[in-house]
Amino acid sequence: MSRTAVNWFLAVYLCVVWTAALARVDVFPLTWVRMYATYVPTKLLHHRVADEAEIKRGLRATARDGSIRWLTRRDLNLTKPHFRRLYWQRMFDDHPVARWPYRLLRSVNRTLGYAPDDPHFIVSLEADIDRVSMRKTDLGIVKRGSHHVKHEWKDEYLQWWHDEGP
Repeated sequence: MSRTAVNWFLAVYLCVVWTAALARVDVFPLTWVRMYATYVPTKLLHHRVADEAEIKRGLRATARDGSIRWLTRRDLNLTKPHFRRLYWQRMFDDHPVARWPYRLLRSVNRTLGYAPDDPHFIVSLEADIDRVSMRKTDLGIVKRGSHHVKHEWKDEYLQWWHDEGP
């Protein structure tokens, strides 16, 4: 492709995108994300609360041989912010497309050097956090409850074990 053709393509593309932005066209077909967020007012604020000691203790891991251990950030060779993100976001993410349970278990096992036929292979990971709902007007706590998540290894994950993708 010549340089002139690339310049024309970029000029047309930028004109179309900026026109859509100025016209406030939402869900524009040339972008992968919504261009403008919509605010939906609510009466409550929902927050996740994790005890620092809980995060420091780590994830409860059950091996194939039935042994239970706590995986800390040092075991996984992660910095505090990365382990916190793993604990807070990835363990409690309910997005089915991302296959987080498989990705977490695969990553942890590969980091520790375990194969699926190894007796030390981790077959489940567990974590706990608290969820708090507060009123916006006076920040009074309306509801507080604990949330427990457990990701388990499934036999269908074996088909993806040697893949490099997610």
